[in-house]
Order: sequence, then C-alpha cells, then structure tokens
Amino acid sequence: YTRWSAQELERRGVRASASRLLFRPWLRFLRMYVLEGGFREGRRGIVLCGLAAFSVFTKYARRWESEFRERDASERRPR
Repeated sequence: YTRWSAQELERRGVRASASRLLFRPWLRFLRMYVLEGGFREGRRGIVLCGLAAFSVFTKYARRWESEFRERDASERRPR
C-alpha cells in the first residue's frame, strides 16, 4: 500500500522533504491517538497509531527514494 500511496503523492506533485519525513508520522500518531481517541483502546490503540505512523513514514521514504532515482537517472543520461 505504501508504494501506491507514494505513487499517488507523485501524481499529485507532492515532494518529499526531510521535514515531511520526520514530522508527518508524528502528526499522524498524535492525530489518531489524541484527536481520534486511540488512547481509549489502551495498548492496542498505541500499536495501531504506531503502525499508522510507520505507514506514513514509509510512504514518504518511498517518495523520497523515487525522487533520488529520478534525479540520478536524469544525471546519467547522455547529452
């Protein structure tokens, strides 16, 4: 699913940055745990919110990787 999500980010023109890679997962965790009531589920809530945050991290990491690959491929092209 993270590959599809990263492709969706690319389609929408969203670029991955170090700040997005670092902060988006934490924001996902806090949103799910605090605002959406994950704390009410106890340990299960922490695990679920942690997995969701990891998914966001992986999505942006894949997007960042694809940007590096695109940049590397464009630099290797003969002119």
